Amino acid sequence: MSDHDAIRVRLNKVLGELAPDGGTTADDDGDVTLTWEGVLLYLRLIEDEDPPLVRVSCPILLGVARTPALLEAINGVNAGIRFGRMYWLDDQVVVSTEMVAATLDREELESACRAVAEVVRHLEPTGLFADVTSR
Repeated sequence: MSDHDAIRVRLNKVLGELAPDGGTTADDDGDVTLTWEGVLLYLRLIEDEDPPLVRVSCPILLGVARTPALLEAINGVNAGIRFGRMYWLDDQVVVSTEMVAATLDREELESACRAVAEVVRHLEPTGLFADVTSR
């Protein structure tokens, strides 16, 4: 079994432990979706990194232009995030974090899902981005 195959097996095992009821689905891009505490998360195995990574992410804004005001708001959020980050990419604002895939376990993936979901849930009611995306 190749290293990449072993990593895929490990990821599937950890996902099975985290969502034993089969609450995950895979999309055409290879992302696995998982709803964590009401937040839709995307999990992706990034095999072309050294070491390979697992990314947990959630796009929170779609179709937004990159502006200085938006980047300033993102930077303000990033200053308060302890695990993960927020960024603008391809007209989306995304919250994400990565973990080393080869050593991933349930607790680490659970912590990553919780960290991303908490940032998203915290931001939703604040309307922080309403001003910077409507200009």
